[in-house]
Amino acid sequence: MTREGVEVLDIAAALRLPKLLFETGSASGDCCTPTLGFGVDVRPFLEREVSTQIGEASIRYLALADLIAMRRVAGRPKDLRRAEELARIDHSVGRPTD
Repeated sequence: MTREGVEVLDIAAALRLPKLLFETGSASGDCCTPTLGFGVDVRPFLEREVSTQIGEASIRYLALADLIAMRRVAGRPKDLRRAEELARIDHSVGRPTD
């Protein structure tokens, strides 16, 4: 949705909009862009997105397995720690093999 409240139906156009920062009582962050700084193209992940409806807002987010994969690819210590935390939530996602 644009700042004016207009829904953007084309996902490619939506990803070109300015980042949206969010904060709740238990989480905060920003919405991602099509290609992250560490070289991961998130467009394939978006095909497997999970969505929910909260009131009139449609909230889209990455599937847990994709989020774990992105964290592992990023490779920063904080991302690797978070990937392991998330993997404990979803036991179907194993540890990376070397």
